[in-house]
Amino acid sequence: MFIKRSHSRHGDTTYTSVLLVQGERVPVPRGPGRPPKNPPPPRTRVVHRVLANLSKIPEALIALIDKFCKAEREGAPLD
Repeated sequence: MFIKRSHSRHGDTTYTSVLLVQGERVPVPRGPGRPPKNPPPPRTRVVHRVLANLSKIPEALIALIDKFCKAEREGAPLD
């Protein structure tokens, strides 16, 4: 899990969204036609699945969630 920050602009207004996302590996659709006799392993790609929209919560709480996500990825204990 990690925090994904997106910025978009429409005219003079800038919009910011903060999302909690998780990378997920999904299979790529196979092309048309008959598969070969000894096919290679199926191809996959990573997509981001949105777990929560954090745009409207305070920045201090977002920083705490980000700290937790980093500790979880590294396997370190959360202090």
